[in-house]
Amino acid sequence: MINADKLDITTYPIEDIMRAISIVLMVVKDYMLVPGKVESWFVIVEAKNTSAFSVPFTVLYYLYII
Repeated sequence: MINADKLDITTYPIEDIMRAISIVLMVVKDYMLVPGKVESWFVIVEAKNTSAFSVPFTVLYYLYII
């Protein structure tokens, strides 16, 4: 689960945020999945205090392409 309302894109560049998310997903892949088994990945983005219009579209696109 990613809390979008806690991602402060004014303090941290989007590249750093994407790198952190990528590292977490790599750790999950390397240590939490069983080799040879089909697994489904679901990423939930919590946007409680955020609207789609308050986040720049480039940031949303970066989150989408991961």
